[in-house]
Amino acid sequence: MFICKIKNIIMMKKIYKGIASIFLVLLCTNTALMAQNMERHITLGVQSGEEIFFRFVATSENIPIKIVSGSTDTTIMSNVEWKDVHCMAGADTMVIYGDITKFYCSGNRKKIHAIHSRNTALTWLVCNDNQLTTLDVSNNTELTFLSCFNNPLGTNAINQLFCSLPDRTGLSQAKIYIVNNPSDLNYVNLLTSNKQIATTKNWAVKYAFNQVDISATNGTYVCGTTVAVNGVSLMPESFTMGIGTIRQLIPRFQPADATNTDVTWSSSDNSVAEIDTNGLVTAVAEGTATISVTTDDGGYTATAELTVNSGMNRYITLGVQSGDKFFLEFAADAYNTPVRIVSGSMDTTVIVDTYMNNYSAYTVDADTMTVFGDVTQLVCSGDEDSKLSAIDLSHNTILTGLDCSSNELDSLDISNNTALKWLLCIGGQLTTLDVSNNPALTMLLCINNQMTNLDVSNNPALTWLVCANNQLQTLDVSNNIALTDFLCFANPLDSNAVNQLFCSLPDRTGLSQAQIYVLNNTSDANHADVLASNKQIAIDKNWNVWYYDNFEGPLYNTEPATTGTYECESGIQDISKRMKPLVYPNPAQDILNIKAETEEYNVEIYNTLGQLVLQARNKEKISIAHLPNGFYTVRVISSRGVSGQELIKQ
Repeated sequence: MFICKIKNIIMMKKIYKGIASIFLVLLCTNTALMAQNMERHITLGVQSGEEIFFRFVATSENIPIKIVSGSTDTTIMSNVEWKDVHCMAGADTMVIYGDITKFYCSGNRKKIHAIHSRNTALTWLVCNDNQLTTLDVSNNTELTFLSCFNNPLGTNAINQLFCSLPDRTGLSQAKIYIVNNPSDLNYVNLLTSNKQIATTKNWAVKYAFNQVDISATNGTYVCGTTVAVNGVSLMPESFTMGIGTIRQLIPRFQPADATNTDVTWSSSDNSVAEIDTNGLVTAVAEGTATISVTTDDGGYTATAELTVNSGMNRYITLGVQSGDKFFLEFAADAYNTPVRIVSGSMDTTVIVDTYMNNYSAYTVDADTMTVFGDVTQLVCSGDEDSKLSAIDLSHNTILTGLDCSSNELDSLDISNNTALKWLLCIGGQLTTLDVSNNPALTMLLCINNQMTNLDVSNNPALTWLVCANNQLQTLDVSNNIALTDFLCFANPLDSNAVNQLFCSLPDRTGLSQAQIYVLNNTSDANHADVLASNKQIAIDKNWNVWYYDNFEGPLYNTEPATTGTYECESGIQDISKRMKPLVYPNPAQDILNIKAETEEYNVEIYNTLGQLVLQARNKEKISIAHLPNGFYTVRVISSRGVSGQELIKQ
C-alpha cells in the first residue's frame, strides 16, 4: 500500500481576510474508486526517493485523480477545492492522471526538473522555484495563467515557451510570469527574448511581484527558426559558496536566442565542488575549483572560478530588546545555506534557500541579535510588540534585498551594501537616507518617514521609487532613466517643485507608459499647488499623472485637473526633444555605434549593478567585445544634458 498525504484547502479570495482550512489525511491504495480520464495527464520529471509536493483543483465534484510513480499507483477523489498532496517518488517520473483544471508544484527545487502536460482542461499552471530548463504548454489549449519564475530558463527556452502558448486572440487576456522581479537570475535572458511572440497571442508578460507589464524585450526570434551558437560565457566569472550549499549556474549564449542550448558541465576538483547536468553546483569542502561549461553546438567553453569556505564569515547585527520575540526571514545566494542566529544564550541554525519561505520568530536573549551566513535577502520588519533600534549591515556586502520596515530606526547605513537591489524601510523615523553607494538599486520604498532630502542621482537602475508621506520639498529624478513607477504624494511640494519634478522625469516616448502619483486625494495639504502645476510636461514624455487615493478610493488612477502652463527652461525635458542619440545595433556584439546631435559628448555604460564599466568621449564607434553578455544602460552626456538608452550585449 502506497501512502500519500492529502490536504483539502478552501481558498478565500480576499487577501488578509484569512484562509479557512479543512485538513484530511487519506490512505490511498491501488483500488480505483472510479474510472479516471487517462487521456489527460501531467508528467513530472522528479528525483526518485524524494517527497514531491503539489496541489490541484479538479474540474468538478468527485473526480478521481490517479498518481503513478514507478510501482506505486494511487487514486484519490478530488473536487473544486484546492487539494494538497505530498507523495514519495518511486521512479524518475510522476504522472498525475485526471480532469485537473489548476495545478501548482512550486518550491520543489531540484526535485522537479521537467513538466510535460497533456491535460487539455488545464487553465492555471504555477511551477515556480524548480529546476525546469524547458517548458512546453502547447497541449494546454485552455491555459490562461502561467507562472514559472525562478527556473533556469535560458533565452531560447523562453522563446520556445512563448511559441508554445495557446493563442488567446479574441478572448480574455492571459498572463505569464517569467520573472518575479528584476533581480531574478534569468532576468537578462527574458530581456533578450522576444515577448512580442506572446503579446501577439494576447498574453500579458508581467513581473510577478507587482503585476506590472515588463517593458519591451530586445529579442527578434521567430518561431520555427534555427539559430547557431557562436559563443558562451558564465556570470559571475568568480564566486564564493559555503560548504554544503547548492547554487544554480546559467550559461549565457551568443547569440542569446541560439537554438541548441545543450551543454556539458564539469568541475576541476569534485572533492571541492560537484556540478550536475543541469548546472547545479554543490560545495563539498573548503578549497577552489574551476567550473566549466561546453556547448554541444560548436564546442565553445566558458569557465568560472569557485572558492568554498565555511560560509559564516558574513554577519548582520540587529539592535533588539531582550525578552522580545522577533520575526525574521532570509534568502541566500545558494540552496542549503546554513544561517546561524545568535542572541545571548539563544543559538540556532536554519537552512535557507534562494527564495524566502522561512518566516519564523526568534526569542531575544540580549540587546543584540546577530545573523551569520551568506544571506542575500533579509526581512526584519517590526510589529506592535517588537521593533529594531539599530541595524549594522556593514559586514555583509552581498546583501541584495532588505525589508526593515515598521521599526524605530532613526538612521540606516547601507554604504557598504553596493549590491543592494531592493530596499523597504516603510514607516520608520528616518530623517535622511544615503543611497549614493547603491547603484544597483531597482526598487526603493521609504514611505511614511520624516526625510527632508532624498538624492537618487547615483541610482540609474531605479525602476520603482515610493517616497510618499515624508518632508521632501524637492525631488529630481533626471538620472533615473529606468524609472517607471513613482509615488511621491503627501510631501510639501509647491507648484514650482512639482513642475521641476515633471521636467526631470525620464522620457518614456516609444517605451511602456510610466505612472507618477503626485497626489493621494483632494485632502492633500498641497492639493492646490499640484493643480497649479502643468501635468502636460509629464504626459508629453509618456507618463500618467494620477491620484493614488489609498489604492482603492474613487480617485485612484484618475488625473488631477492641473491648470498651469509652465514650460521647462532646460535639462532633461528639453533633451528629450533636442538630443536624441541613436545607439545601434541593439542587441550588439562587438561594436556599438553612437550618433549624437552634438559634437562634444561623453558616453557611459553601466551594468545591471549600476557599475560604470566603460567610458568614451566623442566616439562614434565603441568596442564592447570585452563586456560580458547581458543588460546595460548607455548614457550620453553633453552640455545640453543627459539621455539614456537600454542595451543588450550578446
